[in-house]
Amino acid sequence: MAPLPPPLPIPGYGGGTSRSPGDGWTGGSHWSVAPDTRIVGDAAHGDMVLEHVTYSPQQLGLAAVLAFPQHLGTDGETDFRVSAHPGHAAIRADGATRPAVARIEAWGAEVGETWGYTQRPGYSSVPGGTAAGGWAFMPPEVRMDDRADSFAPAGVTASSAYFAFVPGAYAAWGVPSSDGDLSDGAWREGSSGTSLILQSKVSGSWVTHLTIPQSGPVDFAYGVALNVTATIANYVALTTDNVIEVDCSTGDVTVTLYSASNAGKHLYIRRVDASANLVIVDGDGADTINGAATVELASQYDSVHLYVSSASSWGIL
Repeated sequence: MAPLPPPLPIPGYGGGTSRSPGDGWTGGSHWSVAPDTRIVGDAAHGDMVLEHVTYSPQQLGLAAVLAFPQHLGTDGETDFRVSAHPGHAAIRADGATRPAVARIEAWGAEVGETWGYTQRPGYSSVPGGTAAGGWAFMPPEVRMDDRADSFAPAGVTASSAYFAFVPGAYAAWGVPSSDGDLSDGAWREGSSGTSLILQSKVSGSWVTHLTIPQSGPVDFAYGVALNVTATIANYVALTTDNVIEVDCSTGDVTVTLYSASNAGKHLYIRRVDASANLVIVDGDGADTINGAATVELASQYDSVHLYVSSASSWGIL
């Protein structure tokens, strides 16, 4: 792997110093502030574990974070979310039983034993350079090292970990604006408390496109767009087709379906002309349609709504 960037001393603390929990650090027996500015705490007793931290006056770089919950009972315990100096005894007593509930870990592009840089060190505003990657959210029992095992290593029982968005909080995609919201063209997803909603920002307002209630039908505010294909000649249907409109005024036209192995697919075929010719709907290979090899549309505006009923047959609704 590429070496760490040069040390960046933490203002006010210097290099190689230690801070005990009694001094206000929510760590274990101590937090070490080494010259290379890595901060490592005792996971069993810490409010949060920060691994391989790099610091500047404006930025804090983390390799991994473990999340420890605050007990929401009324037993008079110290609230570590608001207590600046909880003291050594309180931290030790709480940390002995407080579990880790989630892990967030950074990963990046690697090429052999080095990084797959987008901008190399010395050519970026970040001392160590930049690369493609991101944050991975996972149960506390696993790490990025477990990706070869699809994050399900043998012998490890993983907890359920959630990144929960409560009502009023959203997962969003777009450009932040100076008013604390997002700019036009952005998307956000959130919950009203009883429904999941998907919205976009249009002319300064959030417009709802999709509402998924806990029970009842899904509401598509603007309907569902269908991919319509028109043909006047023999045609082999594509899995991306929704509706096929056929004009057989110049002769019989055969529409051959794709394989019925495409589970869950639906297809509409509609004839549009009034000639004496036929539209013939034919299954792929030995696939059948309602038990038959073909279906014919003999009159203008005849149509058929097909659905995959098994790996080798189509049904008609």
